[in-house]
Amino acid sequence: MWLGVALLLGLVGCGGDPAAQRYDELEVSILENSPSDFESGGAEFLTDTYWGESVRRGFETEPFRYNAITPPSQPYSGVVIYMHEAGGRREQGMRDDIYGGTFRRLKDHLQAKNWVYLTPDTTDYEQAGGQNLRRLAQHAQAKYRTDRVYLVGASAGGRTVLHAALLDAQSSDPVLTQVLALAPAWNSNIYVAPEPSTPQNLLVVQGTADRTISHRANSLITQRLIEAGHSVTTLEIPDGGHNTPLEQADWVTWLGSLDE
Repeated sequence: MWLGVALLLGLVGCGGDPAAQRYDELEVSILENSPSDFESGGAEFLTDTYWGESVRRGFETEPFRYNAITPPSQPYSGVVIYMHEAGGRREQGMRDDIYGGTFRRLKDHLQAKNWVYLTPDTTDYEQAGGQNLRRLAQHAQAKYRTDRVYLVGASAGGRTVLHAALLDAQSSDPVLTQVLALAPAWNSNIYVAPEPSTPQNLLVVQGTADRTISHRANSLITQRLIEAGHSVTTLEIPDGGHNTPLEQADWVTWLGSLDE
């Protein structure tokens, strides 16, 4: 059912571009899903929408949607945002029956520790997708009143969270606490700016038997990140395939303060 809620967002400062001005004054409607859609353990489950940039439509705008599970009590401990792999959808990060139940374990832990969990949609895994993801992080930081925002991305989603982190690194108003990239499909041509304003904290997890992504490309990007001053930790899972980091995710250990 549609809730009679309208939020006014000022996500991006804009000039005279009419399409861009829509970022500043936008009514955001919140849709409450049927309880049968997802198992949320009694937490509030919403589909929220704000406007993001669409590369496929040039300078036009389109809805940028995400699902959210919010604990029943405030203040919230923080926000975890999961970005799906290529071809996925926001519902994927809410499902209990895939990747060995990894999302069920994550949701259960987040709810127990009073963390908000968001899963956005994207069809763009490059810089524009990263820009939208960072805007969502800003939106979440303000909406849920927390200074702790974690990004998690798998495969192509791992590329998107890197783009978001690199954009955050150049900002005078950084929002990200930590970025976790699971078997990330990084391109060796990703530009890493020297002397970032805010060095990022990244953890990269990859299986040694992953034949889907380029270990060499990831190593090159990791080296560039370290040389630029970012903190990057790489964890390899022996004999692990492309999906192993997601299936065997040690969320509490890999996401630093998640247990607080």
